[in-house]
Amino acid sequence: TVNAVDGDRFEVMLIPHTLEVTTLGKLQAGDRVPDATLIDAEHGAPVTLFDLITPGWTLLLFSRGQATPESVDSLEMVARQVQDAVGDAVRSYLVLDTTAKTDADREISHVFAAGKGLVALVRPDGYLGYRGRLNQPGELASYLARVFAMRLPDPEMSPVSAASQETVR
Repeated sequence: TVNAVDGDRFEVMLIPHTLEVTTLGKLQAGDRVPDATLIDAEHGAPVTLFDLITPGWTLLLFSRGQATPESVDSLEMVARQVQDAVGDAVRSYLVLDTTAKTDADREISHVFAAGKGLVALVRPDGYLGYRGRLNQPGELASYLARVFAMRLPDPEMSPVSAASQETVR
């Protein structure tokens, strides 16, 4: 609901349900990624998001809701397919509430509005380059092809598209 209009600016009032099911007000492509702390499940040590993204292109893979062995396998497949497509140019991390890089408080998941699963590619300058749902076959592959100037086969047949389709069960 529009609450107030002032020239070319306006305010809106949102019901809680709208905030829960949309990405309005959440991190979008082109936004600077804020820092937050995760727990490295392998070592139990805290690690900041900036520490993960500083060295270069970083792919963050968020599971839909509670992570299951199947959803983790699907996310790992996306990570492998991205590595097959661009090599070591992109480092991938699973951000889950129980394993890999642990986001137990769901702080980062909330910032990224990743409650329904998310693929987020952070550029080396710390800005979000790509954000997409897990069920958007071809979009990540297309973005990677543009950024890394590679030629992929038909997007419907690309490795990243195939992996994205695998995540939708």
